[in-house]
Amino acid sequence: MKSDNQQKAFDKFKRLKVGALFMKQGSGKTRVAVDLINSTDCELAIFLCPYSTKSNLEQEIHKWQLCKKYIIVGYETPI
Repeated sequence: MKSDNQQKAFDKFKRLKVGALFMKQGSGKTRVAVDLINSTDCELAIFLCPYSTKSNLEQEIHKWQLCKKYIIVGYETPI
């Protein structure tokens, strides 16, 4: 079950073709994103995140059962 803020974000972005979720850390952005992506007919989802969070994002994507092809792009170089 989504929180109120997650549901509001889902409802708002469901009407849009493109968007970005700028919610606080731990507020459930990945779940909202996965639910939105799964509700579309898109063929590929592209996730942009700091390189250091790629593995966490991968775990969340599997946890919320993304049913589409996806790639994760880290925008910082690992040290």
